[in-house]
Amino acid sequence: LVVVDGILPLADTLRSLKQLADEGVPTRVQLKIEFLGGVQHRFEKEQADLMLVKEYQPSALLQAQAKAEVECVLCVAPEHALARLAAETGRPLNLDELQDHVELSVQDSSDQGSDRQMFGGERVFYLSGFVAKRQALLMGMGFGWMPRYLVDEPLAAGQLVELPYQGGSRFRFTPWLVQRLDRPPGRAGQRLIELLSRAA
Repeated sequence: LVVVDGILPLADTLRSLKQLADEGVPTRVQLKIEFLGGVQHRFEKEQADLMLVKEYQPSALLQAQAKAEVECVLCVAPEHALARLAAETGRPLNLDELQDHVELSVQDSSDQGSDRQMFGGERVFYLSGFVAKRQALLMGMGFGWMPRYLVDEPLAAGQLVELPYQGGSRFRFTPWLVQRLDRPPGRAGQRLIELLSRAA
């Protein structure tokens, strides 16, 4: 069982699984997508073999290696009131101004926490994943953080704009590939770890 955080590029994991299939390694792989705290929750609950995660609680039984950084950008549709306000004032917006509008977020799938990057307003729409969140952003339903790889095209096409914010409109994080030390992987697991380690 491999558990992957839905904020990460799924294509990297799928390419690694395709390579494993092409090599004819006999194995059965179950891939589950979770969000935020839900990744480690599922990993521990189901005794999964690997997790690709935004952040996790370290322990002596886990071994982790850092992956390539992912950049996130604060986005909004160009016709949204916040985009107009930023254009009219010519300055980064403050927290109060953002909190007056609907924030779009992805629910922590463990139901035990929420995204620390949220802005704390009273109106939040929680969506089931980042594809739904991108659709909601494109429709002008609200504003929110998105991983750059999912919004580079709509940003370049002017369908979304980067929202200037006093606290910064971008952040980066380092994902982790985590495996168990108490249950060493078999041949297929070792090969999958190699492939995932090399993935961009």
